[in-house]
Order: sequence, then structure tokens, then C-alpha cells
Amino acid sequence: MPRPGENRPEARTRPGQYGRAAVEHVLATEHWHGWEEMLAWLRASGNNDPELNPDEMRGIRQDAERAWEMGLPFSNDAQQLKSTLNQARRDRG
Repeated sequence: MPRPGENRPEARTRPGQYGRAAVEHVLATEHWHGWEEMLAWLRASGNNDPELNPDEMRGIRQDAERAWEMGLPFSNDAQQLKSTLNQARRDRG
């Protein structure tokens, strides 16, 4: 019998970090209209997504929360969203 999480990809980055592929995957799950919608999904369903390892999901969620708090613009373009999330990570603290 398979164990929960057995099919998840192994972490290839440091804890809390994620690549563009993870951002593209999150954007592909739905057409988000803003931070609130994406954050609601990350909080409710992100942990159960077999394509994201827990560290990637946590990093995206934390950076998205910070970007939303900072009032940074949301984008459905993966490259732009990754850039915005990186900015939130850099400016955190």
C-alpha cells in the first residue's frame, strides 16, 4: 500500500525555496484573480498537491502572503509572479 506523499517530488532546493516550475504549476491549477484566491488555495489545498513538495508550497505561500501584505501587484504570468514573489522574499524582515 502506498504511503501518503510517496509520489511527491523530492526537494531540490533549500527549505522554503522553489523554482519557476512550481510557480507555473500553481498558476495552472486555476485562473487566479488575485492574491486572496491563490492564498486561499495554497492554505486549503496546497499541502495536498502531489506536484509540490512541502517546502516549495510553504515558500510560495509565505512569499505570497508577504507580497499581498506589501500591496505588490498580482500577475498570472509565471515569470512576473516569480519576480514579485522574489521581491517579497528579499524585502521580508
